[in-house]
Order: sequence, then structure tokens, then C-alpha cells
Amino acid sequence: MYCFLYSNKTDEPLIVLYYHDEYGNPEIAGHNFDEFIYIQLLKAVENEEDIGEEYFQNQIMYLNETYRQLVTGKDTDTLLDDLYLLKVEEANIWC
Repeated sequence: MYCFLYSNKTDEPLIVLYYHDEYGNPEIAGHNFDEFIYIQLLKAVENEEDIGEEYFQNQIMYLNETYRQLVTGKDTDTLLDDLYLLKVEEANIWC
């Protein structure tokens, strides 16, 4: 389940992925909604989404300018490299 994790430190919530029957900390799926969408696009490439297809190109338009520049003009291998460089972080929700 994807959840919005609000804190008093920032106005934007973290997007976290909380697995069913999991009792540990959830995985951070994005530090904000824009990063979440960016990561989901990279995961779509990993699942063999055709980056030249109209559907994929339309999704890029939902990204803010910062993340749009990280995707635009890159080939599949480069986008996969970007995905694999991302570090999985946990949200410490139990303290």
C-alpha cells in the first residue's frame, strides 16, 4: 500500500510503500510526489515499457521540470542505470 507520510518537518509528505504483513519500517517510494512519479517511470522502463511509445512520453509531462530533464532524451539503458543507482531507504515510523 502506498501511503503519504506527513511530518512536522516539511510541507510535502514522503510517499512510502508499506508491504502487507510487514512489521518493519516502510520503504520510501519518493521524498515527494514528483520523485515518486519519476521513480515509477523508471520502474516502468525496467518492466520493458517502450520509452518511445506515446503513453510513456505523455507521462513525462506530469513530471516537474527538474525530473523531466532527468528522463527526456535518455535511452533505456541510461534510465535503467539511473534506477539501479537509487538507494532504497526506510522511513522510521516507530520512534
